[in-house]
Amino acid sequence: MIEITHEEFENQYEEYLTKIEGGEQFLIRLPSGRCVAAVPQSAVGSSEYVHPWDKHWNAVDKLSEDT
Repeated sequence: MIEITHEEFENQYEEYLTKIEGGEQFLIRLPSGRCVAAVPQSAVGSSEYVHPWDKHWNAVDKLSEDT
């Protein structure tokens, strides 16, 4: 997986979305230092990618950049 900055992602948003929809995966480094994975919808829930909170739906809703 290639790591990019949040600024790079925002500046080339449409290009990265096209790449992600085409199957590429990226780690997006947020200003806080955290990373989020950007993966194609087809990879979510498959054997290729299992979301770490797949059994904890409420935990995902409570995530925020400030915590």
